[in-house]
Amino acid sequence: TSPGPALTSGPVQFKIVVTNTGNVDLSKVKLTDPDLSSTTTEIGKLASSSTYEKTFTIGLTSGAHTSAIATATGVYQGKTYTSTGYVAYYQGAAPGIRVTEKANLKLAQIGETVTYTFTVTNPGNVPLTNVGVNDDPMGTATYQEGDANSDNQLDTSESWVFTITKTAEASPNPFANTATATGYYDTTPYTA
Repeated sequence: TSPGPALTSGPVQFKIVVTNTGNVDLSKVKLTDPDLSSTTTEIGKLASSSTYEKTFTIGLTSGAHTSAIATATGVYQGKTYTSTGYVAYYQGAAPGIRVTEKANLKLAQIGETVTYTFTVTNPGNVPLTNVGVNDDPMGTATYQEGDANSDNQLDTSESWVFTITKTAEASPNPFANTATATGYYDTTPYTA
């Protein structure tokens, strides 16, 4: 992933600052950044030590994105001077969560204890917080392991394990359950 903020909504604004750091005025100053605009910004004259600012607004798409390196050019006494700007990054946040379930017994006798194991992963591109598993009808599963860096966030490289136990009963037969995993990005819940 690219450095820079993870965004869930647009638009995204990039501000480019062109500064004449020399001690003479420049003419025919131009700014280009093909990822942000298909047209060249004609600045014209830029006095010594003065600054020109341009803000570009683009839509947000998921995944890691970068603007092309911005290029400013200016002319003094027939010679063209060129400056290449810093690359700006953002990451279009695409939160995701997935859960799989496995029971230690496929066929349980009445009175036997069945352990259900739920493995929660993050197929998105941003960490999730407040991750948990709720099973219908058994209730809240207990976290066991998986937070490798102990930051209380389900990272995209981690698999968290939750378990819940149930004593096998005569009814209902077969026993049916549905597990739901939930995690949050900012204040928005995502479920699977």
